[in-house]
Amino acid sequence: LMSRNPSYDKVRWIDEHGRERVRVNNRDGQPVPVPESQLQDKRDRYFFIDTMRLENGVIYISPLDLNMDNNQIEMPLKPTIRVATRVFDAAGNPRGILIINIAARSMLNTFVNSAGPAAGRIMLLNADGYWLKSPDEADEWGFMFQREVTLSNRYPEAWRAISKTGKGQVRLPDGVWTWNSVSPVPERDTRLAHDIHWKVVAHLPASDLQALETQVWPAKIGSAFIVLSLFGFGISRLIQAKSARAQAE
Repeated sequence: LMSRNPSYDKVRWIDEHGRERVRVNNRDGQPVPVPESQLQDKRDRYFFIDTMRLENGVIYISPLDLNMDNNQIEMPLKPTIRVATRVFDAAGNPRGILIINIAARSMLNTFVNSAGPAAGRIMLLNADGYWLKSPDEADEWGFMFQREVTLSNRYPEAWRAISKTGKGQVRLPDGVWTWNSVSPVPERDTRLAHDIHWKVVAHLPASDLQALETQVWPAKIGSAFIVLSLFGFGISRLIQAKSARAQAE
């Protein structure tokens, strides 16, 4: 399974008591079984607790966060999404969960690279307004480090508009904000524990907007002057013609 899916970081069977019974890690593209002596207790981890509450056949997809190993955030930082489901023995007795950790770093990098010229302004936020991807890496993963670094705290007026609708655009004193809602969950018949929605947000600061307008407005004014001049010339000829006709009459 892992050989066919290089983005799978680890695959585990965690029994009904929360103990890892089988764990295979991805090491430089090679699946490596973990010795039994190094298997860990995961009974307190949210993904185990949430998955064990599900009915048979329901799929659990975790929030996007950072992987933890031995109750510590793994370094270097490893963004991870977990997909899990409950497993049962032949008699129908619960035997824990099967869980796959999917490495999300390449997904986040692809997300930024696909933004083209807007790559320096694009950001990805979770439902609480925490940065999952930001032009400033220091803003990312605040919830993992107990830091209240959110769009809501830094740009409250923008977050009020963004959180109310799935997509839109608004111009505020600090610039133009454009956003849309996305989900990593494909639209299928699979029974899911819950939906996950992120916000893709782009911010064009007021200073950049002013510079852009400074470049655009001279061309607009020049075009408008030409159009108005032609319009004025036409009106002038029309008035002359009407005046000449009135004088003739």
